[in-house]
Amino acid sequence: MGRSIRTRNILFVAAALSAAFIVVLAVGIAGWEYTNSDHFCAVMCHDVHPEEPYAHQASQHARVACVECHMGRLPTFKMMAVKVTHVGEIWGMITGYERPLT
Repeated sequence: MGRSIRTRNILFVAAALSAAFIVVLAVGIAGWEYTNSDHFCAVMCHDVHPEEPYAHQASQHARVACVECHMGRLPTFKMMAVKVTHVGEIWGMITGYERPLT
């Protein structure tokens, strides 16, 4: 009888960890996709340049995603390494980036 309770506990923990892993994976993928979107660039970065999203839509650049120029067309693992280097810029946008006067 003691083994069946232990087995159930182990199965419960394994199921809970699997569910948590799936949730973290889904949130990570959704976050990755959002940070690669033009909407993310327009809201997080170019909010300090309100004309930029409109200029982008009205130019030849409308066919090119923002991330293609700012990060490049890189394989996923290289893109992950490059994104890590931009965390400071994103944090600056969240905490109150001040646009230079010149």
